[in-house]
Order: sequence, then structure tokens, then C-alpha cells
Amino acid sequence: MNIKDGKLKLESECDSDNICYCSLFKNSRDGIFRIAPDKKYNDANPALLNMLGYKDKSLLFTTSSFKEIYLHDFFDNNCQHLDKTVEVKLQKKDGDVIWTEINTWTVNGADGKILYYEGIVRDISERKAYEDQIKYIGYHDNLTGLYNRTFFNEELKRINVKRHLPLSVIIGDLNGLKLANDAFGHHEGDRLLKIMSSILKKSCRSKDIISRWGGDEFAILLPDTNQIIARDVVKRIHNMCKNDNTTLVPPSIALGYASKTSEDQDIDDVLKAAEGRMYRKKLIESKKNKSYMLSTLEEKLLTIESKEHLKNIKKYGIELGRSLNFTEEQLSKLKLLARYHDIGKVAIPITILHKSSPLSSEEQKTLKRHSEIGYRIARASDKLSSIAEEILYIHESWNGSGYPHGLRNNEIPILSRIISILDAYDLMTNQIINKERISITAVFNKLKGDAGIKYDPDLITQFVKIMNKS
Repeated sequence: MNIKDGKLKLESECDSDNICYCSLFKNSRDGIFRIAPDKKYNDANPALLNMLGYKDKSLLFTTSSFKEIYLHDFFDNNCQHLDKTVEVKLQKKDGDVIWTEINTWTVNGADGKILYYEGIVRDISERKAYEDQIKYIGYHDNLTGLYNRTFFNEELKRINVKRHLPLSVIIGDLNGLKLANDAFGHHEGDRLLKIMSSILKKSCRSKDIISRWGGDEFAILLPDTNQIIARDVVKRIHNMCKNDNTTLVPPSIALGYASKTSEDQDIDDVLKAAEGRMYRKKLIESKKNKSYMLSTLEEKLLTIESKEHLKNIKKYGIELGRSLNFTEEQLSKLKLLARYHDIGKVAIPITILHKSSPLSSEEQKTLKRHSEIGYRIARASDKLSSIAEEILYIHESWNGSGYPHGLRNNEIPILSRIISILDAYDLMTNQIINKERISITAVFNKLKGDAGIKYDPDLITQFVKIMNKS
């Protein structure tokens, strides 16, 4: 575009004196535009037309969002043009929206009169997306997608005002995260955190601020909410936890709540009150929660192994233990081990546990993990901690060829040696091959054949002896 004899000329009419400018106008990757003071003459370079999806320059200045943005953002109420830079969204011809940075200024002639308005339009969509991503990361927890503690604190300052009273706070501490991480791996712990985050979001309103405070801690801000409604939210969260069975460790959370009802209350005192209630709740319900988690895992175990199988092992164990002059304490541990020796199988895919064809080497490795998983579950449970090592070593063999540590002979705990025999015996006596049950004689012969290899030979002798008597 050029000015000659006081008239605005289009870039297509540029003479040789303006060839450098014309080249820049045509070839710039940024959009360039000029508009006459009376807005009757205008021009746009190819980059701007391409950016907004137009072929006809007249449409760009008469029907597009560019016209509206330009007129509203670059002229004041007195129709005076303003030299400035703004970031605005522009709608393309096809309806898509892009972020742009528009830098505009006034060009005056030698006499001081306005010749035209000129500007550069730059597509900054990628930059804005990156900025949004950085902002999101700065205010959100990467794992759960909830707000983080930084955002929580900023929002607390914003809504800690009279018009948002009563303002309620809920503080929560997730139960069972250590068990999930230790027993099943951090992927299961992460899944538990995500499930709990989803429950919290479903239990609250869109305007409530839900944040992950730390490892297993959550905090919720409820503006315009009294203590009664906050209590209802807590009940709703607990009910949703009870109805969720998608994780190995059932979702459970200790919650405390408090409300600010007057301006003279210190919000920090309200937070401390909610946190104090949460810790008292956690302390009171600790044993109950651990028991609930164990019973849930046991229910899952009973979908893998039958009650009859576990009862048989317990029955045989009592007989064998008494024949070995076990104390009542040893018998109690043996009963407990009979019931929970395969608790680690709850973490093994059902497709592997119920596979009828031979397992692949990878599937075998996965299956063998159950003894270590069971050990970690037991270690995390007050009820089972006394039999954790026995669970770990049930699949060790007398000659050292077992797993996980290749123990041999009396290095293997005696209760583990006993359960391995009883487990094998009951499984074999309940197998059916060609529609016929395996004979007891064949089962005994198999056990005797593995004595000194897989099983303790003395225990095999004693077991066969008492079973023959019964």
C-alpha cells in the first residue's frame, strides 16, 4: 500500500520507490493491515488472509470478527484511534478460533494529518496453549487433575470474604494408600488416588475448590456453605466410597469439617479445627478401616479359591499340628495361615489364575509374585503380621528349588512347609481327570515321590500316617 497525492493506494499499485515495502507486505509471515481514517479504503496482506481463511479482502473488513475486534479494541468512545497492543481471539472463516496479538499504530503525514492506521497481526495460539499448560501445571496436581495446595491457598484468600460466608472447609486423609503402594505397587496406589479424586468431584458442586494437599491428603473449600451442608457432603463422600469396588484396596477416607460464620473468625483456626476432627476420626476408625480392607480382600480371595478348600486345609492343619504337639499359639497361627495363605492372589489377573492351558514364562513370573504380595498385605495388617513370613515362604521347596528366595530344609518355616503339603493334597484330591477323581493312593504316592524334593520328608510321613488313620 502507498500514499500518493494524498490518496491511499493499494499494495498492488506500488511503484518502484516502494518495492522493498511491497515485498515485505506480500511476503511477511505475520499479518499486516492498513485502514484509511474513513475506513473506506483498506488492505490486508496474504498472510493475514490466509491466517483467517479469507480470499476476499473486502469480506475480511466487512463481515469477519477481525472487523469487530479492530473497531472495538482500537478506538475509544470518541472514535479516536489508540496505538496499543492487545491479545485477542479471532474467529476464522471456518469457525475455528485462534489467539492473536495485534499491534497497531497511527501513521501521520508531513502536515500532521492521519494518513492511515496500520497494524501487525501475529498468531500466538501455540504460545497461549503453552502458557495455559504452564499455568495448569502450576495450579494442578499432575496425577489426579485436582487443584494443588498453591491454588487452594490463593483461592482461600479470594473467597475468605464476607459475601462468601458461611465458608466451610473439609480436610481428608486417604486410608490404605500405604497398603496399596506396598502390597500391589505404586500403580495401584495411583489408581486409588484417582478413584478418590473422582468421588470427591462427584460429591461436590462445580464451584467448590477440591485440592490434593499432599501425598494422601485432600482439602475442599465450600463457599456459601454452612456446617450442616458440609456434613451432608461428608456423608455423600462416605456413601460413594462404600459403593465403589473398582480398586483392590477399597476407597476410604477420614474426613473432618468446620465452618467460618463471621468475619472476625480466623480462617486458619477453621482449617485447624477441620484438620483436628479429621485426625481424631482417623485415630478412632483406624482398626475398623484396616479390618474392613482385609475383609474386602478376603471377599475377593473367595472368588478365586473356594471356602471348602480353605476349610479343608484348616481341618487337616489342626490334625497334623496336634499330632506334632503344637502349642495353642502355633495352632492359632496355622489356622490363620490356612485361611490367608493365598491372599496375594487377589492382585493376580483372573485370566492367569483360571487359565486351563499351560502358562507362559511371563505369566508364571506374574503368578509367582503372589507370595510376595501376600507378604506385604500381611505386614500391613495387624491381624496378619504374625504370619507374614510364613505366607512369603509357602512355595519354597525342601531341596532349595522353590521361590521366592530358594530356601531349603529347615530354613523354611515349619508352618509354610505344612501348608504347602495340605494345599497340594486338597487340590489333588479334588481334581477330576477323565471324569474320575484321583484316588487317595495316587495322591499319597505323588506326595511321597516329592518328599525330600519339594516337601519336608518327615512331615509327609506324619501327614500320610494321620490321614490313613482318619
